[in-house]
Amino acid sequence: MENLEYKFNPEDEYLFYPEPLSRANSFECLLNPPANYVPNTDKEAYTKIYNPQVRKEIAKTKSHRPWFLGFMSIIQVIICGLSFYYNWKQTGSVIALNPLNYMIGPANGILITMGARYVPCMKSNTGYEVPNAYFTCPAAINGTGPINPLNDERVCFLKDVCSFAGYIPFKDPNQWYRFFTAIFLHSGAIHIAFNMALQINVGFPLEREIGWWRMALIYFISGGGGFLFGAPLSDVNAISVGCSGSLYGLIGCVLIDLIQNWSLVHRPWIELLKIMLNIIVSLAVGYLPGIDNNAHFGGMIFGIISGTILMPKLYFSKWDKIRKRFLVYLCIPLLLGGTGILIYSFFTDINFCTWCIYINCIPNTSILPWCDAKLGNSIHHVTLPTLNSTDISRVSIGWSSKIIQ
Repeated sequence: MENLEYKFNPEDEYLFYPEPLSRANSFECLLNPPANYVPNTDKEAYTKIYNPQVRKEIAKTKSHRPWFLGFMSIIQVIICGLSFYYNWKQTGSVIALNPLNYMIGPANGILITMGARYVPCMKSNTGYEVPNAYFTCPAAINGTGPINPLNDERVCFLKDVCSFAGYIPFKDPNQWYRFFTAIFLHSGAIHIAFNMALQINVGFPLEREIGWWRMALIYFISGGGGFLFGAPLSDVNAISVGCSGSLYGLIGCVLIDLIQNWSLVHRPWIELLKIMLNIIVSLAVGYLPGIDNNAHFGGMIFGIISGTILMPKLYFSKWDKIRKRFLVYLCIPLLLGGTGILIYSFFTDINFCTWCIYINCIPNTSILPWCDAKLGNSIHHVTLPTLNSTDISRVSIGWSSKIIQ
């Protein structure tokens, strides 16, 4: 039998991505090249892939089971089902009909009750915390205030909205944990279907590469950071739910993974173009009404920074090791400092980024006529007067369109 000379074929043995994060299948042949392999030193890939130190690092890698995202997906689906149940219990309908939730899901009030990011429950200086101030209840929440003669329904105090249906005593608006509880909620069947599809297609392969604990940290840093980034820029009446900030953070990790392993990627510019096109289209869709683009953008930035710190790395040379470790040391204070600035901005109403509202929408344009309504009061919060039963007809807090992720 003729002994054919083995030729290096990057399509077969290259540590490349048919799509990002699909490196695992090529590890085996990298660690065990054919016995009749003839090196082709003209290939840059050979100097990288078959470097003994690189092969030793590759040998240490292992595939993980996506336990964390599997658990999160199950919990998120269960909680979404519970939101339908609570909506039915409160209104007699499984989904919100008045006004209609176009995501086919529960009313605003149900989502607030279950832990949505809702600024009046999270900090003071919104006007809602004024003693004895009451306002029109969001849909599906029963108020304990006086009866409004305009509709014969009781109005709400802030404790009616923020007490998690009475399960958590409410005294002061300091529920900062809503930055994280909102990750578990979705506004309806369409919303969770899109997010679960992305979580499975992008998140599961990534967790197989990096393991559950790294995934958990990046997921919550990106999700909570996205909500934190968007909170000072959104209408005070708006609510926000969903794991999209976390998922955008994972997309940011895919981008970092591509850049850090650039020389090992087959046609890296094409892969970069695919990722960037994906990001641009997704953020463009975020200009539509009812989508919290600030949380998406913020989640991606937090994902890029935390991914640079936490994702496992291959070192191809001493200089490469120095460069990647320098980026880690740079990103740690960047993550902590950026988080501190955003927390300060949120609680003090000091806006450090006046142009950031354009991430969510572009106001005062005929092309996007819904932007003014979407942005609402933005940084300028409402102030409620202290009311009594004689002027209850003045109570009318306009509930903005539900902001989803």
